[in-house]
Amino acid sequence: MACVAVTRGGAGDFWLFSNLEEADEHALVQYGDAICTGPGDLLNVWRQSEIPDLCRRVGDERLCLEIQGVESLKLQTPLLERLWSALVGRASRPPEPAAVLEQVAQDRRATRAKGVTHRRHPTEKEALMAEAETRPIARTAKHSVTSVITFGKDAEGKNYGPDNNPKRANSAAHARFALYKSGQTIQQALDAGVTRGDINWDSKQGFIVLK
Repeated sequence: MACVAVTRGGAGDFWLFSNLEEADEHALVQYGDAICTGPGDLLNVWRQSEIPDLCRRVGDERLCLEIQGVESLKLQTPLLERLWSALVGRASRPPEPAAVLEQVAQDRRATRAKGVTHRRHPTEKEALMAEAETRPIARTAKHSVTSVITFGKDAEGKNYGPDNNPKRANSAAHARFALYKSGQTIQQALDAGVTRGDINWDSKQGFIVLK
């Protein structure tokens, strides 16, 4: 089963994965990115008014014109199947690990500049709601961007850091935590691809210390 993830909240690069789990766990795929596994997901992830622009981005202007002339896409399975095929054909396999962090940092910078609407496969709704209750995404800054980041200590007294990463291995959070450097400012961490939600959560958990 193919799965396509589109970064920057559905407005960025197209990446092809083998399944939903692989896409959701990959460091390139961030909170708010668009993920779908077939033509039936398209209208769950994008609004109908956004679909023509998506057609242009995959290079199918003819399909764009056909869809613009349809009042409701819900019953237009052939058109959605054509768009899905175009998405899969347009998507690339994700880069090797060495290139991932730089790609994540670029996407984060573009996302912060653009702003995104959260999009996710509908089967993940309950999990996302549970996460939101325990780890709300920060809407405003809680710390000055000039605050300096140092690493906290684990239960054994060892400093957290690249060699002692508290996040789940191979997860997006694990990759972002690896972007921290002791002595960097919050602004430098944000520029590297860390999010404000990460900083607020990690400082609350004692993974990092802000001074």
